[in-house]
Amino acid sequence: MVFASELEAYYKYVSYAIGKGFGVRKSKTRKNDKGEITRRIFVCNCAGYSVNSSDQEKKYEKPEVRCGCPALIKFKVENGVHEVVEYVSEHNYEFIPEHQRHLIRCERMISNTCK
Repeated sequence: MVFASELEAYYKYVSYAIGKGFGVRKSKTRKNDKGEITRRIFVCNCAGYSVNSSDQEKKYEKPEVRCGCPALIKFKVENGVHEVVEYVSEHNYEFIPEHQRHLIRCERMISNTCK
């Protein structure tokens, strides 16, 4: 798949993710010598693991969200065009139920005109 911009690619992946029941966040980028982005990765919001900051006292503990989910989509960027080069669809947790999907963070950032 090919997209004309990063925003278009992001919104398309987010709309797919919300339909399935998971959230998306932007991850790593790779830049060339000129500072232009050549690679862009969007990952499941449960990808990776949280960094523990145990040296600070917390008022309360928040539940752990990240569980090392491998799902991602990777884009190659040339002349502003985003082309999918890798897609991993496997998740290692249960999706969010349909009646709770409106609570997903990336769903709250999309305006109705972009859906």
